[in-house]
Amino acid sequence: MKVLHIIANLRKGGAERIALDIVRELNRRSGITVRLVLLEDKIEYNISDVRELVHVIPSSVMLSVWRRTRYDLDRLRAFVNEYRPDVIHSHLFIPELVSRSLEYEGARWFSHCHWNTRELKRPPLIPVCRQDIIDWRVYRYMLHRYQRYDNQFIAISQNVYDFYISNLPALKENMHYLPNAVNLAAFRRPASAPLPPRYPIRLISIGTLNDGKNQALQIEIARVLHSRGIAFHLDICGDGPMRNQLSARVESLGLSQYVSILGAVSDVQARLAESTIFLHTSLAEGFGLVLIEAMAAGLPVISLDGGGNAELMHNGTNGYLLNIQDPEAFADKIILASTPDQYTRLSEGALMICQQYDIAPYVSKLLDLYAR
Repeated sequence: MKVLHIIANLRKGGAERIALDIVRELNRRSGITVRLVLLEDKIEYNISDVRELVHVIPSSVMLSVWRRTRYDLDRLRAFVNEYRPDVIHSHLFIPELVSRSLEYEGARWFSHCHWNTRELKRPPLIPVCRQDIIDWRVYRYMLHRYQRYDNQFIAISQNVYDFYISNLPALKENMHYLPNAVNLAAFRRPASAPLPPRYPIRLISIGTLNDGKNQALQIEIARVLHSRGIAFHLDICGDGPMRNQLSARVESLGLSQYVSILGAVSDVQARLAESTIFLHTSLAEGFGLVLIEAMAAGLPVISLDGGGNAELMHNGTNGYLLNIQDPEAFADKIILASTPDQYTRLSEGALMICQQYDIAPYVSKLLDLYAR
């Protein structure tokens, strides 16, 4: 079986991580040939072990309502025609748009549904503004190509599955629920690594610094913990457009000693091993791979309900899920989770629950889906 995965780039992110992990695991399987195409040369992960499998092929499709659609597909089309994949598996909307415009008939097509893709939300029946007309153009274009190729959809959470069923009802028989996975072994705390001390509480969050990931709430949680006299330190890992604003807020609250905004970090596993609790405040989440990574390191998770991540959380077993943006309530759960009896139980629960999200059995299920 020859498999082709297509994604925009390999910047740090959940979709990029799972695509890379799938390719690595497929490459270990006998009888499978795999390639990964990037539409732009932006790589933030170490890919030295699979470098020969990765091809950067700049490609684009510019849809228009009033003008001719512009295609830049010649290089990608030549690659696909030469490689002749049996399966084409795309991630995120732009690679979907580009790949489905190829008109290649020799493969089964799979869409990895990482979240509730705005472009695939069914527009109002009667357009009332210019944006509605544009949305209908995009929606009909994609629906036509999905139907042409009998496209299969892999939803990473029940929340995402329900979105696709609702917005592409004509293709509901092609929807498959398959939660994402990670290479758990890469994130397990080394047996030789000493457990971090219970106090100060070592909080950590990982994610792009933007409005959606909502790190502003994390700083307010830190403010509450400090006001209560709790010994803690919060490491906010990631970079993005909100970094300067978040840093200014930390400084204005006098929390620089207690909150560190570290930027993008390459040693995620080591950072998790040094921490005690994972803090997650994303407003909307398709799944939440980073929660699995934290649980694999034995960290209880305190998380806001962002939709898809809710099914990863078992209140009182591997952490706590909150459905309101209340820093006082978050602080209460962090303090509760840090008590000796609670912490041990939650850490053990995190390790137990994450076992069902390992990459090896995940890829076996994916191969079964391909073969079907």
